[in-house]
Amino acid sequence: MSTLKDFLDRAGTSHLLPLFEEQGVDIETLLDLTKDDLNDLELADADSNKILSEIQKSKERPSLRRRATEAIGPGGNAFRASSGKKFVAQGAANPEARVRELEKEKAALLAKLEATEKEKSAISKLVQSKQDEKNSVQKLLDEKTALIEEEKKKAREVALAEVQEEIQNLKNIISKKDTEKADLLASREADMAKARESAEKERDAIEARRVQEIKQLGVRLTQKDDEREKLRQDKDREKAEIIAQHERVKQDMNHKFE
Repeated sequence: MSTLKDFLDRAGTSHLLPLFEEQGVDIETLLDLTKDDLNDLELADADSNKILSEIQKSKERPSLRRRATEAIGPGGNAFRASSGKKFVAQGAANPEARVRELEKEKAALLAKLEATEKEKSAISKLVQSKQDEKNSVQKLLDEKTALIEEEKKKAREVALAEVQEEIQNLKNIISKKDTEKADLLASREADMAKARESAEKERDAIEARRVQEIKQLGVRLTQKDDEREKLRQDKDREKAEIIAQHERVKQDMNHKFE
């Protein structure tokens, strides 16, 4: 047997059960409610739509109304017959009072709607304000980002210029060192050339002195040879004289002994 609770559970609106019970709404009455009736109960649009959708489904299942009628019994519609419920009693016993009440409810709803519209407008303004603030912050962020990028670019350019200057200084130092090295090598080569020239001159001078000494030695040797030859000749003459003298002496002796 289907009950009001089962219906609300199927519709996903079980939280409305106390409200319907307070208003004397049973399952059969619920199946006869319209969109306006649900609005009179001040239901949220989402809940109303869920209930109307489930009512439509229930109408496609006739057995539900039959079971609901059997559950209520021969007494009929409790929603319409109960005099102790606010929603039913005022509508059935005193239509004018019900109309006034509905007018009050309508005015209250309109006031509530106006307040909601104002709140919505305020929220829209707040959202717009937040959006403007967000845009302002984003703009500021973009400006800061652009400034940072510009500063980074300048810093990179300065760093690059410093590196290039340092490289140029190093090149100048290397060029200076190369020049000094070349000058030193040239100076050393000049010194070595002078040293070689001086050594060659000294060697030539020594060679010349040696040649002169050799010549002088040759002259002295020649003189010595001449002296030895003269001495030999003198000795030969002396010897010849001695021999000649000896022969004369010998002849003299021979003459004497003859």
